[in-house]
Amino acid sequence: MKSGGMIMFEEILCKTAKFTIKRSKLVVSIVPLFIFLSAISASNLKFAPMKYENCLPLGDEVLIQYELYKRNFKVSENDVFIFVKGTLNFQVYEYMLKLEENLNQIDGVRDVISPASMPKREDLIISPSWAVMIVCLSKQEEEITNQIERVLEFTPKPVGVNVEVTGNPVLDVQIVRSVQKSLRLTANLAIIIMIVILFTVFSDVVRRKRLALMPFVISIMSVTVVVGLMPNLGIKMNSHLSSMIPILIGLTIDYAAHVQSRFEEERLDKGKNDAIVASVTKTGLAVLISMITTVIGFMSMTATKIPTLT
Repeated sequence: MKSGGMIMFEEILCKTAKFTIKRSKLVVSIVPLFIFLSAISASNLKFAPMKYENCLPLGDEVLIQYELYKRNFKVSENDVFIFVKGTLNFQVYEYMLKLEENLNQIDGVRDVISPASMPKREDLIISPSWAVMIVCLSKQEEEITNQIERVLEFTPKPVGVNVEVTGNPVLDVQIVRSVQKSLRLTANLAIIIMIVILFTVFSDVVRRKRLALMPFVISIMSVTVVVGLMPNLGIKMNSHLSSMIPILIGLTIDYAAHVQSRFEEERLDKGKNDAIVASVTKTGLAVLISMITTVIGFMSMTATKIPTLT
């Protein structure tokens, strides 16, 4: 026996299906425009750097020790550390002076500290073959980090000298690059796997084999809309949210395939319009309930008390 809520949802789905049939030209005109605008908005998506405090539960011992380390050693999150490894002779000191001069020309670099310009800072000389330069940034931006990397790449260094760069701004950029690479890889793999599965399993259900790709097309449209909404809602992509793309593709294809399968089945005995109403109303309700169940399942992650997951 159906509850009042289920009957209400069923009526809403039925009215939606009938409106789509009656105003099919309007719907066909609006949907591509909305997808196009979403694609433009998605191009403005920004990637957020990883913050350790968002990856650990509040009050976690590791997080507390990390905060104490930053406070006691006066380590700023905007500091970039450049390790110069090689015999610290006159040429290496000249190289560090030139490097310091080039880094100071970057907009956003507040100060550069090195043993070449501040001989009294003996703490910057780790050993006779290892020195540290500290680049203090006025703000943490990806472009500043990219410019620092370019300066290190194009400033000629003495033979036998190796230069490594680290620090929170550099790690954040590297993590963002890794997330972008992983996102492209997982999305492409998900797309290929779904196309193969649809052609293998779903092509016998539809009237024409090319219609087997319809759930895939719908999934791409859904992902475009979701990603397009993120910049407008002030949400940035990060290593945690990037995993939602393959999940969203899989769920959308699954739901769309169920509705399309019901449509093909209903069309054998009914007209096209009646088949649309029946498939959207009956299967759509089941899909809606399944979606709510999935959302509730993902809400269980809030029990971890990790800010990023909650």
